[in-house]
Amino acid sequence: MNLKINWSISNRISFGYIIIIIVAVLATVFCIVTLQGNKDLDKKIQSVYLPSFLYFRELNTLRSESVKLTNNWIYQPNLNEKQSLVILQTDSYPLLKKNIASLISISSELNENDSVKTATQIFDSIIDAQKEVMATLSHDSLYSNDIAVDKAIKLLEKNIVPKSSQLEKLILNLVDTQNTKIRDLQVKKSNSYNFLMALLILMIIIFLIAAVLAYLYARKSIVRPIVELKDIIISLGQGKMVAVKSEDRKDEIGEMKAAMSTFISGINKKTKFAEEIGKGNYADSFQLLSQEDVMGRALLEMRDNLKQNAEEEKKRRWATQGLAEIGTILRAQTKELAELYDNIIRFVIKYTESNQGGLFFLSGAENNIHEGHLDLVACYAFERKKYLEKRVAVGEGLLGQCVLEGQTIYMTDLPKDYVRITSGLGDTVPGSILIVPLKVGDEIQGVMEIASLHPFEHYQREFIEKLAENIASTILSVKITERTTLLLHQSQQQTEEMKSQEEEMRQNLEELSATQEEMTRKEKEYLNIIKSLEEKNHQPINELEEIQKKAALI
Repeated sequence: MNLKINWSISNRISFGYIIIIIVAVLATVFCIVTLQGNKDLDKKIQSVYLPSFLYFRELNTLRSESVKLTNNWIYQPNLNEKQSLVILQTDSYPLLKKNIASLISISSELNENDSVKTATQIFDSIIDAQKEVMATLSHDSLYSNDIAVDKAIKLLEKNIVPKSSQLEKLILNLVDTQNTKIRDLQVKKSNSYNFLMALLILMIIIFLIAAVLAYLYARKSIVRPIVELKDIIISLGQGKMVAVKSEDRKDEIGEMKAAMSTFISGINKKTKFAEEIGKGNYADSFQLLSQEDVMGRALLEMRDNLKQNAEEEKKRRWATQGLAEIGTILRAQTKELAELYDNIIRFVIKYTESNQGGLFFLSGAENNIHEGHLDLVACYAFERKKYLEKRVAVGEGLLGQCVLEGQTIYMTDLPKDYVRITSGLGDTVPGSILIVPLKVGDEIQGVMEIASLHPFEHYQREFIEKLAENIASTILSVKITERTTLLLHQSQQQTEEMKSQEEEMRQNLEELSATQEEMTRKEKEYLNIIKSLEEKNHQPINELEEIQKKAALI
């Protein structure tokens, strides 16, 4: 079975790119594997071989230092050196031993190497012998005891020095082994990097050759025909109508030229349709050239969007004008508030082309909203004003529920007895009803109820809610003004009363002052009479007191 391959431009380019991608992927995989191997080698060197090399060297240093300090403990006792030996045994060596044990736990090579375990065991035995020497010569007085000194020397020469020499050879062997492994791994890593560099250079050369061949092929078979198509597109961009020469090519270039011819033939239809849209004729239609006609769909969407934007703009102008007019009404200076309320409900009903409506204010809810009620302050129905007295308790029907919830209520498909059940309007059953709370922030001032034989559109409901906010703000301002006026009047009355009381108190004080002056004058007169009587008659003191009492009674 013979398979005929369509060697189109895309297939040729795809095949070439597939080959390049395969080669690149293989090279990348090899590079990644090589780099990962080198990374593992670095990790092994840094985490095992190099630390073990350093730890073994440090172990040898501690060995040499401990022997020297033990020798000095016997022959040249010094307190600082004795303390150094104790620190070596209790701190330095245990820490180093712990680090070596950690390396052994993560390295199978060190774990299987008996020399490492033997080295630590020998060092432990040396430390035990050193501790025995230290115990033998633990006090300065024992240095004068030849038996103790000889015992310490024998321990040094038989148990410490020979084991130290054995440990030194073992440690040096371990150090050389680790050093050799480090060098081998570094050489291996260097060879791997050299091979990787050679591979990268080879890949660069291959890619350069492939790029040159691809450029020569593309220039002949792709670039030149595309330049011709570019000239055609530029001419179209300049508004020129050009003809496309047919060419017997079975690849993408031939398909592009055929598609360009079809495109040019459809330009005229789209141009005519765009001219009609520009004239505002949104009812004009356009037949798509195909299901993939993106430009045709864009033109149709543009027509629909322009039509929708025109309608939205009309609604926005309607709402803006309404808000401006209600603002004029709310700012108008009227002698009676009832006239203002009538103007408000009349405007809302007429402007929204509704049939009837009512304006209710909330009263008696200062302490508890459930104790309040709604009073009908204005209503408008079928171009005839109705002066009705109506009161609805908070929570009663839709009006009272609207006050409790503080949310707009919109209903359609109302029952025949709707008015008797929940409505506060006239006798006609509306086709739709809109109840909007008059509130500023969270404070409700009242409710506005509007009924219509037709449904309210969404933009109408939003407009009425905005009107309700402005009306509520005006109502609150009126209430504040009234309350301020009342308080001012009360303040003036209290001021007048205080002035009257002040004048009365002033008069009382004057009378009291005059009385006190009179009493003072009489007291002086009586004292003078008493004094004169004492001088003339020399009467006893008890009689004088009696006269003073009589004078006081007078």
